[in-house]
Amino acid sequence: MNRTTSCVAVLLLLLITVAVCIGQTIESRELFSDPTLAVMFAGEGIAAGLLVSAAISLLRKRFARQKKPFSHRPVPVTA
Repeated sequence: MNRTTSCVAVLLLLLITVAVCIGQTIESRELFSDPTLAVMFAGEGIAAGLLVSAAISLLRKRFARQKKPFSHRPVPVTA
């Protein structure tokens, strides 16, 4: 398993953890006041967004098209 696959696997597990955390927050929303609940959902949303953007960034770097230098044949010069 290479480094990219390991990192994506860890990010996926962290994203699953955030999803479970959001589910627990939804189930226990009657225990919290509205402002506290809003802050909790905002924090969980930001965490999920950061994890998704990190995974996308990592995959873009991994599968980016490698640009090879364009080689020209020498053009004959006429005088």
